[in-house]
Amino acid sequence: MNKTAISVRGELYAPAPDERTSGNRTQRYFNGTGLRRVEHRSLQRESDWSNADFERYSDDNGRTWSEWQDIGHQITEKKGEDEVNTYAGEDTYNAHHGHFVSLAMRRIFFGGHTHAYEAYWKNGEAAFVDHCLLTVRPDGHDESRTELIKYEDGADYDPRNWRDPAYVDHNHAYFGNAVEVLENGDILGTIAAGVRACCRILGLDVNEIFP
Repeated sequence: MNKTAISVRGELYAPAPDERTSGNRTQRYFNGTGLRRVEHRSLQRESDWSNADFERYSDDNGRTWSEWQDIGHQITEKKGEDEVNTYAGEDTYNAHHGHFVSLAMRRIFFGGHTHAYEAYWKNGEAAFVDHCLLTVRPDGHDESRTELIKYEDGADYDPRNWRDPAYVDHNHAYFGNAVEVLENGDILGTIAAGVRACCRILGLDVNEIFP
């Protein structure tokens, strides 16, 4: 058997715009087959918050790229004094069904992200809530279908009534990001469900376990 030597070199792909801003880049293939790629670029000047988000496309596997498109409005939405942020997970191709699947997460910041994070970090106040989403995108399409992952009774998200207690107070979960696709097309994913809800479902008193 012939062995081919492989060499690896490190190089700076994209410098940070300034000393107070970090840059993050991710890439994914747009199709299950073919060479169209999407690159996501985010800029961060605050802890646990993206200050700007952009995407660009390549139809020749990264040799040439389109202009950057600002997609910040697709990720963060102002709702009065609140902010609703949707965090996308990693696309995984499901060859059995010919589509991409991912876990995403919607976080509602009550009073905006700055106020909500300050209240959480300084006082431990739960000033935001997380819910997990399952996203399915047909191969080669921009549009995707998203639904709330439920482990208990509760309402779906209503963009006109985002503070509805029937939604806000149920099905809390942080997302595990990655999805594994089985040979039969079934998917496995992880979520970090609310401790109080898990104890209630198991018939346990959360205060006895976590006094």
